[in-house]
Amino acid sequence: MNKAETLGARIRRLREQKGWSLRRLARQIDVSAPFLSDVEHDRRKTTKIPELAAVLGVSVATLRGVEIQPMHLTKRVERLEREVALLRRRCGRGELRLD
Repeated sequence: MNKAETLGARIRRLREQKGWSLRRLARQIDVSAPFLSDVEHDRRKTTKIPELAAVLGVSVATLRGVEIQPMHLTKRVERLEREVALLRRRCGRGELRLD
């Protein structure tokens, strides 16, 4: 994913990868072709991001250009595992009851 790529450029690239016309994609998300053209050229914003992502077969994060860092997720999982282990120890000592 090109970080300098705009939302509109990503929409256009994904649409073209599918071989779809602007009109076809516009019909699928219930907007006009001129409106979608403006979105692809970053002249207008849209609230149809979830619909666009679904139709284009990508996540909303991918469409928006947000990359999830694997290391970030690894650290979160490790932190949650430590918290679970602590809760288990506290339950085992009778300090905490789960009902």
